Amino acid sequence: MDIFIELLEIAENHQEGDSKKAVEAAHDWADRYNEFQADFLCAAERSSTSAQAAALFVQTSQPSEIPSENKRDELQEKNDNAIKDVKKSDSSTDDEAYVTSNGDEFAELFDTGEVKLVKEAENWKVCEESFQLM
Repeated sequence: MDIFIELLEIAENHQEGDSKKAVEAAHDWADRYNEFQADFLCAAERSSTSAQAAALFVQTSQPSEIPSENKRDELQEKNDNAIKDVKKSDSSTDDEAYVTSNGDEFAELFDTGEVKLVKEAENWKVCEESFQLM
C-alpha cells in the first residue's frame, strides 16, 4: 500500500504545480515499483511498469481522482489492520502457503479470504493478482 500511496502523493504534487519535479519522482517511483514487484511478487503475477507510464498517470490524474491526505491515511490504516493478524493456513506446504485473517479488512483489501504465497529461490513471494497496481 505504501508504494501506491506514494504515487498518489506524487500526482498530488504535480497538481499543486511542481510538474517537473513530479515527473522526475514518477520515474524514480517506477523503479521502486518494479523492484517491489521483483522482491515480493511471484513471477506469474509481476507486471512491471515504465517510467513513462508512471509519469503519464501523474500528468493525467485529475484532482478529483486523488484521494485526500486523510483518505490516504485511512487507506494506510486499513492496510495495517488487514495484515496485522494474518496466520498461515493448515493447507500450506513447503513450497506453497496460504495466509488468512479473520479481520474484515483483509478480505475487503485483498478481495479474497486468503492470499497465496509461493517459494521462489528460497524466498516467499505473494502470488495474488490483487497486489498489482498498474
